[in-house]
Amino acid sequence: MNARSGSIFWAVALIAAGGIFLLQNLGILRGDVWGNLWPLFLILLGAMLLFGNFTRRGAMAATQSVPLEDAREAFVRVDHGAGQLRVDAQSTPGVLVDSSADDEFRFTTRRDGDRLNVHLTQAQNGWFWMNPGNWGRGFRWSVNLNRDVPLWLAFKSGASESIINLRDLQVREVSLETGASKTELTLPARGRSSARISAGAAEVRVHVPEGVAARISTSTGMASVNIDQSRFPSRGGVYESPDFENAENRAEIRIEGGVGNFIVH
Repeated sequence: MNARSGSIFWAVALIAAGGIFLLQNLGILRGDVWGNLWPLFLILLGAMLLFGNFTRRGAMAATQSVPLEDAREAFVRVDHGAGQLRVDAQSTPGVLVDSSADDEFRFTTRRDGDRLNVHLTQAQNGWFWMNPGNWGRGFRWSVNLNRDVPLWLAFKSGASESIINLRDLQVREVSLETGASKTELTLPARGRSSARISAGAAEVRVHVPEGVAARISTSTGMASVNIDQSRFPSRGGVYESPDFENAENRAEIRIEGGVGNFIVH
């Protein structure tokens, strides 16, 4: 259900309520009209909510592209609240970001020399929760990034489920800050990169592609940390591939968390 559907719902509800008041004042309707109509109103509201759950699983409603503007590198920040986030690679010439969602979102850009800085965020206004279709709703968002441009990335999410696939991207640095969420993060398969992960009561799975060496350091409280030590044996408080120092493709990973669950393999 989109914002238009929610507006129609409230318009019809207000017109119906006004009509009932008028008919009662004119003496046309008698008795406990409201007592008879409340069950019908609740049934209609439930039907609208159910309809919204089905329709928002369909095609994405809002699609936008961010042009590359001849930049040689880019910093992209994505702020996502509750819902689902999916990040992947794309190869459209001249386009930095192809993005689609089941509701409105916005972006701002700022050029800094050869670097293009982009900030993507949800565009929910003050009337968002007046739409019954949005009650209990998550924001489904797909963000596809240019695979041919060096990238610095920052993701911030709340109660969400995220699949962030950076395997085919030229990512130099990525930071992930998340709350009560579930996240799968796949690191780049080529080049040298760094990742900083900060999570609360979350489950974060980090996939290091085959052929990529890694050095992993952790700073956690009561969090559970599970590192694949067949690939990244523990050495002096860190986990490190035996060939890390000389590896052409490698990742440096820093994990910070409270009571979450972290898995690196």
